Amino acid sequence: MKKILSYGELLWDVVFGEKYIGGAPFNFSANCAALGCDSAMITKIGADEMGKQALDALDAYAVSKRFVQTDTEHETGSAVARMNGNDVTYDIKQNAAYSYIAYEKELDQHLTAFAPDCFYFGSVIQESAVSCATLDKILKTHPFPLTFCDLNLRKEQIDPATLQRCLTYSDILKINRDEAVFLSKVFGGGDYKSIAKGLATRFPKIRMILITLDADGAYLYHCKQNKEYFVGAKAVTVVSAVGAGDAFSAGFLVGYFNTGDFVKALDVATGRAALSLASKQAVPL
Repeated sequence: MKKILSYGELLWDVVFGEKYIGGAPFNFSANCAALGCDSAMITKIGADEMGKQALDALDAYAVSKRFVQTDTEHETGSAVARMNGNDVTYDIKQNAAYSYIAYEKELDQHLTAFAPDCFYFGSVIQESAVSCATLDKILKTHPFPLTFCDLNLRKEQIDPATLQRCLTYSDILKINRDEAVFLSKVFGGGDYKSIAKGLATRFPKIRMILITLDADGAYLYHCKQNKEYFVGAKAVTVVSAVGAGDAFSAGFLVGYFNTGDFVKALDVATGRAALSLASKQAVPL
């Protein structure tokens, strides 16, 4: 059984007036668990009722709590999701507990003992100075076999240091069509295929670049083999787009681990994303 460890925000998403546990790292971890992995996440919750409910949710989705920290000064995170078709924007509560993930001795010991096969992180958590510093130390002191980064831009701007960290430490980089356009403005380039090849040249650690293309499917550029792969999207009636990209990421990683076949992995990814799109919940139970 593969061990997957994610890092970052655990929060409650309010979607259509209803509350669901979420945050990209959680969505990713829960999907990995549903696909048969030993899944855990590093995060921080408040010592409040929402924090207790978050712990119950981790149990419900079979995501290990061994790395979860508790904050007595800050509340558990929350966000209101607003949808316009397949586009999702978020009003995220600021100064939440997950912004204060600390690099403690216990965390270091757990990292060594757990020995994950893949470490996942994104850009949102790096907006917090404390949690960003902890992530930076983890990446610099623990050489994971595989590092998966979902760029996860919420607006068309990102701190240059955050962008550099994401691209420098990625073995697998996942972006969407809009993020590809953003990166073309930063680094120069044409269509999403050109962007993928340009990033591979600039950042030699990257092995694979995944680009989701909404209803047009998904594209994979294997940087080391200089090969391209494409798969169409699954037909689905969209209920909510919240978490679909996270489901895609988890599906690809587990599909890749299980088969070693990139086309099959992309097929698992689009299938998992379709399940998410067809549900109000980012990760259907």
